[in-house]
Amino acid sequence: MATKTLASDEYLIREAKEPELKEVGEVTYQGFDHHLPGADAPSPERAELLLDAAVRAREGILLVAVQPSSGILVGTATLLRSGSKLSRQARPGEYELRLLAVHPLARRSGLGWKLLKSSADLAAAAGARRLVLDTAVDNHRAQALYVKYGFVRRPERETPRPAPKVQLAVYTLDFYTQEKVA
Repeated sequence: MATKTLASDEYLIREAKEPELKEVGEVTYQGFDHHLPGADAPSPERAELLLDAAVRAREGILLVAVQPSSGILVGTATLLRSGSKLSRQARPGEYELRLLAVHPLARRSGLGWKLLKSSADLAAAAGARRLVLDTAVDNHRAQALYVKYGFVRRPERETPRPAPKVQLAVYTLDFYTQEKVA
């Protein structure tokens, strides 16, 4: 049986608008597959984080991906500065990418890559020396995307988490800036 997908080669990636925040939360929740029959329900704290796009917009840059022809919102990512209350991994001089999510109908379209690139471009333009993210150690699909993009796993930055929390793999992408020659 073929997987149903949204037909689009191009997506518009931009900052979320206030009227879209509820929909952004729903796309985030669905992007992590919590809506599927038989899926494990997230903890109440995790569900609140996924669904509350307003707090993510206040704490950082909340990106959305929109299918231009239909206006359908199909993806999102949150870019956070070090020190944000939602940041888990960012150190001074770093930005953190959290909650990159692609609606199931838009998967395998290159949208995850585009959201990743937009996030990295914004962090570099803001002067970050590095972009950091984490993902579940068993999320091999996401890890393959990050490695292909140029992220490097940093086990020395990984800390054990008590059960039932999922162990996280930490990845970084260094930005190299050229010194201006006078």
